[in-house]
Amino acid sequence: MFDQRTTEAARGKWRGILITLGLPETCLHNKHGPCPLCGGKDRFRWDNDGGRGTYICNSCGAGNGMTFAMKFTGKTFSEIAAEIDIILGSVKPDAPGKPARKDDDNRRALISVWSASKPVQSGDLADRYLASRNLDELVYPQTLLLQRTFVMEKAGSDLA
Repeated sequence: MFDQRTTEAARGKWRGILITLGLPETCLHNKHGPCPLCGGKDRFRWDNDGGRGTYICNSCGAGNGMTFAMKFTGKTFSEIAAEIDIILGSVKPDAPGKPARKDDDNRRALISVWSASKPVQSGDLADRYLASRNLDELVYPQTLLLQRTFVMEKAGSDLA
């Protein structure tokens, strides 16, 4: 799971990630050159196939961006994945947030909004707004609704 999330988030961004990790930009092209891992003179090529950060070295072998980052930095998978998450900005500080809503909670919220709504009618807040936009022949379908709680909050309870 952690592997998939980090590598998917990094897809198409490996050049920036590897440069941020200290890899020289000169080795990040699709031409044979010196290997930043083993030091070979003309055996390395960074082809970045499919934006996955892939590389090939005749001595070191081949791999993807995650493997390359691990070998270059000497860090374990979990260490480098955490560092890449920070680089990508996908790790956010722990902050109290709203818990995820469940389907039943969503359904109740939608029913509440629907119940607190009424069709737009001549003279109400929505009608006055639309009329102020110089629209001709204002005819409102029954599906165009105005939420009563919005009207009471914004325009006073006499319009509800």
